[in-house]
Amino acid sequence: MQDMSPEAVAMRRKMFGRFAKIQLLRRIYIRKAEMNNGLNCTQVHLLEYIREHKGCPQMDVAEALSISPAAVAMTVKSLKQMEYLTAAICPENQRCKQLVITPKGEAALESGCKIMDAFDASVFEGFSQKEMQLLAEFTNRMGRNMELALGREPIGVEPDDLKTLVKEIACAEAARNRK
Repeated sequence: MQDMSPEAVAMRRKMFGRFAKIQLLRRIYIRKAEMNNGLNCTQVHLLEYIREHKGCPQMDVAEALSISPAAVAMTVKSLKQMEYLTAAICPENQRCKQLVITPKGEAALESGCKIMDAFDASVFEGFSQKEMQLLAEFTNRMGRNMELALGREPIGVEPDDLKTLVKEIACAEAARNRK
């Protein structure tokens, strides 16, 4: 049974406050990096997906990244204008555009990834391998406990698992907006 003393409740609330602060500071850094690199997070994720799935259709990108097709179309348009990717008509389906990252896009993506990797490394500066393993275990346990508290079977932290949660949130928000 969980400790419900005022001290324990206060400690848990402070812990979630710390997590919120960490997430906000990372978002601030990302926004500053976007200004220096010229790519926002959506553009980086889209370019990464296209690099890994050369010639993929726009609809695949939308589904894989849990982004609306309209948002993907707008992002693709801006990336094409920056000459970071090309979109060719698919020979089998004239309504389908196949996306390919350009060398210029590859360079911008690498630059953006290096910026974020350096920041992430600085965040974990001074953590030992054992501490990193413990942190992973603790946060995994927290995620599992949260899923159980929501009455659901824990799903994990792989990208496909996270996409499932993003889709669930989008459905819940759409249902709330319809009310």
